[in-house]
Amino acid sequence: MFMMVTHDISTLVVFFCILLLLLIVFRVVGSVRLRESISGLKKKYNIASQRKQEQMDFEQAQLHFRNARTYQQWWAAVCEAAKRMDFAWISVKTEDEDGTEQTEVWRPNNSQPDLSKVVIMNVPVPKAQVRNHGLSGAIEFEIAISVNGSLESAGHRATLFSRLIDEHAVVSL
Repeated sequence: MFMMVTHDISTLVVFFCILLLLLIVFRVVGSVRLRESISGLKKKYNIASQRKQEQMDFEQAQLHFRNARTYQQWWAAVCEAAKRMDFAWISVKTEDEDGTEQTEVWRPNNSQPDLSKVVIMNVPVPKAQVRNHGLSGAIEFEIAISVNGSLESAGHRATLFSRLIDEHAVVSL
């Protein structure tokens, strides 16, 4: 408590010396592995930075969805979200009550994705949500998410995309 109130620089020097001495003691005893601790802190920082960027991309995609009034605008918002969230591809399959199926696919303009680093998920849209918006058949998304860093990041982006689709239902055709 005394060190927090003092203005003398020598007190801070003594504090850091004692802190250094404690670190050396813990290092010698083996309870602190400095390299592992620093590596863990770097990894945690990278994950936090990536999550923050993913959240910002999600919020930008939300704005596109909120402005969608037609199916074409809604599909453009889906494509923009997929681009921002670093998806390898996305497809939406719609089925009318008479059994007619339509599939739309989006792929980024850049190179072919490495399939060994892609997570593929199917995201069905509940029929009640579809019926409430003027459509009668089933809708299902297939999303392929590039694993750039960790599987946790890919799962997080899949969750954010599913949330977008859940919150911003299909605009009627």
